[in-house]
Amino acid sequence: MNIFQTIASNFNAGKGALKILENFIWLSFDKVIKAVVGLIITAWLARYLGQENFGVWNYALAFIAISSALSTLGLDTIFLRDIVRNADNKNKILGSTFFVKAVSSLMAFIACIVVIYFIRPHGDLTKLMVTIMAMSFLFQAFDVIDFYFKSQMQSRYVVYARNIPFLVISSAQLIFIINHAPLIMFAWLFLLESILAAILLIVLYKFKGGEFSRWKTDQETTTKLLKDGWPLFISFISSMLYLKVGQIMIGQMLDDRSVGIFSAALKIHEIPFSFLVLLTSVSFPKIVELYERDKELFFKRYSQVTSLYTLSSIVLLIILILFGKQIILILFGSDYLESYYPLVILSVGLVFIYNGMLRSSYLSVTNNEKIIFYTSLMSAVLNVVLNYILIRKYGILGSATAMLITHFVALFLSNYFFKATKRISFIQFEAFFRLRFLDH
Repeated sequence: MNIFQTIASNFNAGKGALKILENFIWLSFDKVIKAVVGLIITAWLARYLGQENFGVWNYALAFIAISSALSTLGLDTIFLRDIVRNADNKNKILGSTFFVKAVSSLMAFIACIVVIYFIRPHGDLTKLMVTIMAMSFLFQAFDVIDFYFKSQMQSRYVVYARNIPFLVISSAQLIFIINHAPLIMFAWLFLLESILAAILLIVLYKFKGGEFSRWKTDQETTTKLLKDGWPLFISFISSMLYLKVGQIMIGQMLDDRSVGIFSAALKIHEIPFSFLVLLTSVSFPKIVELYERDKELFFKRYSQVTSLYTLSSIVLLIILILFGKQIILILFGSDYLESYYPLVILSVGLVFIYNGMLRSSYLSVTNNEKIIFYTSLMSAVLNVVLNYILIRKYGILGSATAMLITHFVALFLSNYFFKATKRISFIQFEAFFRLRFLDH
């Protein structure tokens, strides 16, 4: 009996729960490694580069993050849903998803280069960095192997493929910092990590007996992927906009130093957010199964988990209010203390993120992706407008406030106005007043 079976037996868990547990532990290990090592590297990089160059680095990262949304097309969620429901069509789904991602990645690369040269005509360093980093899009089609391993609850292989390159590149970043390497060298390392990850995914897939020759590009499957995925694609790119556009607009409206200050707060804010995304993505296949088997039990579990998430976010908010300055001092140094108040505002937004985290999974499993589309598109527009107004008046505090308001509208308030989300609207509201996770 391995460690996962031992833990599961103590909780009287079945095989499904055991798989989720093992999958979650592996992906948690992945997130812990990346969160801890990544935060250390980022903090050291922030001290080494200084506020302005750290701002240039994060401007490029934010631009790449938004642009990369063009290459995803919302296919990860659709792939996981379809592979669970139609395991017999595995090779058609794999081949068609790979083809769509390959084409979209090339289009994203071209669009990224065109846009950065248009909006930053005089920022030669920024343009060069974005061009180098955008080449990573050309290897994103192999993410379909990542999706496949997750759908089969074999996330250990995803962890291998993602963490080995990450640790190698992190070590190289430390060497570069110690040897005072120029900023452009870190852009090349960013690209190299994507290449190494793609190679490892290919190797591991073949090691597990996968055969690329069996993948088939099927017109019907491709059409269905695009039809089902486009609302999620728009919602994902919209989500990327309201998560990252603040850094871009700060860079355009203020200066790179302000981007550096805001990015330090955002880096701390992203860590608890990424762990919650992990937990939700790992449990998605079982969410699909539970909804189709017992809808009332599904809503009971939905209520319990939402209650637990909401309480956790409030505890986290209190911790960041009380100890945020000390955390910033330890990680980034006194030069970044201005990050504290943006961090507090962003942390209030985490409450609505945690409270509404299951919303997208629910809408996907109930085939209501269009609601994700409408609310995400509206939220992206709202966030851009709010950033434009509030940055001009309040600087980086205005951008943090814009993100907070957008989280509230997109993940909480909007649910009340759609018939399909009315029930979860009441569940999310109730989570602030009742600890449903204690119910049997």
